[in-house]
Amino acid sequence: MFAEIEDRADRHDGDLSLVPVAFAPAPTARVKVRKASKRTINRRKALLPSGVPRYIRCYDNGGETVDRFTVVFSGRSAAMHFGPVTQWPYLAMNSAPLHPQGFGQHGHSNNLPCDVDRWGFPPAMGRKNHLGRRILFAELPEDCRRLVLQDYCAIWNLEGGTL
Repeated sequence: MFAEIEDRADRHDGDLSLVPVAFAPAPTARVKVRKASKRTINRRKALLPSGVPRYIRCYDNGGETVDRFTVVFSGRSAAMHFGPVTQWPYLAMNSAPLHPQGFGQHGHSNNLPCDVDRWGFPPAMGRKNHLGRRILFAELPEDCRRLVLQDYCAIWNLEGGTL
């Protein structure tokens, strides 16, 4: 087959863009679908009720900074223990974190989640703190929700974490 392509290229002065090439069809891959166990289904329903992550808190600072939206991951699986220090992950992003010119940055805070007050409580829904006003997950832009779901499913070891 390669000799045929080279012969055709010689006839067209070496310009391969003019040479019609027929490729063999790719073999179709067979995907084995695993049936989820009842325990896995119940776990997913508990951690993602109606497709909304259960252990997150979302904030919007109204566009005061580049990282307008902040999502704090809470719950036991989100906490990373390094000796005496416990780190809590968060995700700061603009409205298009998946765009090449967008902003989406992961970080962590030590010992307590970054959104709690000195008594260890986050603000109520609609109230403000240093991250902005607390909002619902549904109020985030679609790209932000997609990124949060990917991270959330990775933290909690859930499969299929996309919108």
